[in-house]
This record gives sequence, structure tokens and C-alpha cells, in this order.
Amino acid sequence: MQHSEVQTFCTRLMCCCQVIMLVESPDGHRALLGRSAKSTPGMYTCLSGFIDPCEGIEEAVRREVMEEARVQVSDVQIVGTQPWPIGRYGSCELMIGCVARATSYEVLLNPAEMEDVQWYDRAELRAAVNLYSRPGPIPEIQKRSWSSLGFFIPPPFAVAHHLISAWASREDPWFTAEDDRTSVGGASAAEAANGRVGGQGGGQMQQQQERVAGGVNGAAGMRPGSSSYSSAGGGRQSAL
Repeated sequence: MQHSEVQTFCTRLMCCCQVIMLVESPDGHRALLGRSAKSTPGMYTCLSGFIDPCEGIEEAVRREVMEEARVQVSDVQIVGTQPWPIGRYGSCELMIGCVARATSYEVLLNPAEMEDVQWYDRAELRAAVNLYSRPGPIPEIQKRSWSSLGFFIPPPFAVAHHLISAWASREDPWFTAEDDRTSVGGASAAEAANGRVGGQGGGQMQQQQERVAGGVNGAAGMRPGSSSYSSAGGGRQSAL
């Protein structure tokens, strides 16, 4: 294979991969969700974006969050993946689900990227998740959520739903003091996620990975409906 062919192959491969990340606030009690101008009205979801050629997953997460919300991210943990069959240009994309830790609360919206970005607390997101446990068509559930909460989140067939659900189900922050010591000690995020450092922290991370992966795999047979899923939605003011 010629060098140009290798370069083209790698470019196409990376363009079919997206990072999608739930960003946790510095105190661990809020999560950053957003919506773009093309999104379904009412829906807020995790920030996301394509991985650039020769870019690492953690690098892509930090770059995308900075581009969309001007929020700096420190730690990044990979927690699950999902093939997305209705990607751009009719291609199948791989969604790489992550949780990231913000180093500040201030959001500076980039209107070229997003229409709105908001911090939500656990109680709000837990309520949004729980509405999907009730019987009924997804559009009706989303309408009820929008009416009662002022927003709704993606349905259970999306990896974003399971990132939000896994985070909202916790009582404590996703990132712990154990993660702080791991970062200072210089261990990689991959090592921490695989449980090779920080005993207890690694074990907790593995449980969360299994929760997200299990939820996505359980919904793998569900085909996304074009009218009920988008990457975001709207309705809440941008002030922190």
C-alpha cells in the first residue's frame, strides 16, 4: 500500500470515530450538557465531536469541550462504545463514551459550535432518566420531560443516555481523591480505567464501565428513530 493510500485510509478511519463525553463539574455535583442549532428542540445531551487524524481519544475530548464550551478538562476516562448506524454521509460511526472532569465552572458558549450549554445537577438528570422507565412512546416521554423539567435527554438506545444515567445514579463524584493521586503519580488514564492503579478507584471505574456497556449492549437491537433522537435540544438559559 502506497503512503498516500495509508494516509487516506487512516483519515477515513478516524473520521468515523466520535468522542461523546459527560463533563463533570470540579465539585463533582453537576454535569455539562448542550445542544446545537440543528438539534431537536428540548433535548440536551453530552458534548461530542469527531476525532482528528493522529489525535488520541483524551486529546479529542479536551479539544472538543474547549471548542464548544471553552471549558478546560483535566482527567478523561473511557467508559464504553457504541456503533452508530446512521452517521454522516450514510456511514456507520463508532461512538466512544467518556467521562471528563472540568477544572472550572465558567462556560463561554461558542455559537459556531453550539446553541446552548448548561450545567445540570444530579437531581435534574436523575429525574430525566427516570421518566424513560415509564411505559409509553418515546416522543410522549420526551414531551412530558420537557414540560416538567424544561428539557429531556436522549433515549436509552443512545450511549449518551447511559453516560448520563451512570453519572446521575451515583451519590458521590465520578472522580475521587484516588484519581487525584493517580494523576499526580503520572499513571495514564487507560491504566486507571483498567484498574491497574489505585485499587479501589480502578474497581469503581470498572463497575461504571460495565454499567454503561451493559446498557448500550442491551439496547443494541433498537434502531434509532429519526424524529426522536438528536445530539441535543433546548430551553434553558446559559447563565451559570
